[in-house]
Amino acid sequence: MEEQKNITKSERSAEDIIILYDDGTVKRLDKGMVIRFKDKNPETDKDGMVGMTFEMLEMNSRDLGLIVTSIMQLGLELGMFDDPIFNGEEDTDDE
Repeated sequence: MEEQKNITKSERSAEDIIILYDDGTVKRLDKGMVIRFKDKNPETDKDGMVGMTFEMLEMNSRDLGLIVTSIMQLGLELGMFDDPIFNGEEDTDDE
């Protein structure tokens, strides 16, 4: 399967990230990233790809590296990479 990369840089820069909690509390972030998943539509998304938009505020390459490392660690701790697809084993359920 050929890997697809559709990365475009926005001409706009985020100025605020605001979190509104269900108790009415509001938190304004000085720095951070929001990932928005686009709704998957089986009628139009024939390739199975999931679209995401990354909005970043005051982020640099070191920050992005820390995010990637932290998410990988979280996945390991949650046991997400025990699935054969992640550890190089072939799926033998079809045999």
